[in-house]
Amino acid sequence: MASSPSSQSQKLTSISVMQSLEQVLVEAEEVETLEAIDQKQVSAKMTRVQNVTDSLMQLTENDLPASTIAVLRRRAGDMVHLLQSLAKMRKNPAESNSQLESIITQLKSSIESKRCQGASQIWKLAYNDPEVRNEIGGSGVIPLLLDCLRSEYHALLERATGALATLASRCDENKKRMVDAGAIELLRKHLINCSNHSIVINVIQCLNNIAVGSQHKDLVATADIIEKLRAYATDPESHEENVELRENASITLTNVTM
Repeated sequence: MASSPSSQSQKLTSISVMQSLEQVLVEAEEVETLEAIDQKQVSAKMTRVQNVTDSLMQLTENDLPASTIAVLRRRAGDMVHLLQSLAKMRKNPAESNSQLESIITQLKSSIESKRCQGASQIWKLAYNDPEVRNEIGGSGVIPLLLDCLRSEYHALLERATGALATLASRCDENKKRMVDAGAIELLRKHLINCSNHSIVINVIQCLNNIAVGSQHKDLVATADIIEKLRAYATDPESHEENVELRENASITLTNVTM
């Protein structure tokens, strides 16, 4: 049976994205072999990585299965992290503060697309070590990202929840900031009511990251959150695209009920 036009389009999209990521990997390896790292070369390669990541951020479940998109995004994030580590690209405080100020301005915008850009940048910046995540969280972006969760714009919700999940990973200070700012209730509402799997996966990962290794587990382990996680983890009708959703729900269910 011949593939439908939409299925052919999805395959082409997947191949194109994978080829871009493979090229990024080659470029990252080139940086690793440089004896003296030229800042302009590194910046050019980082731009390539960020362009690929931006393309991935535009993909929806209409383009590719949610699990495939998530894998591609993680791989692009790994490339960002690799290049930053290899190049030892630590910005000085003035540059870092200026960049965060620009992002905060976007997150405060009344235009959804600008807020979306800001959340996307935070998500990408948060692919770093806990110290950098703490610095980002301490800049005041967490309440702004949580405010994005009150939007009905799916692209913004996906990026904001992704940024929050990453900021909460292995950073106790950000976990506390999120709890103090009312994150759990906002995340709970999306877990219960949202039907977009990409957003739900980010929400589940964020709840898991807040709960793991912290004093906040009991706040996450509410009856309705546990019930919804159990439903996702054991859904007999889940199909292939929902594998990552089921896996994340199962892991989080275990972590919050142990």
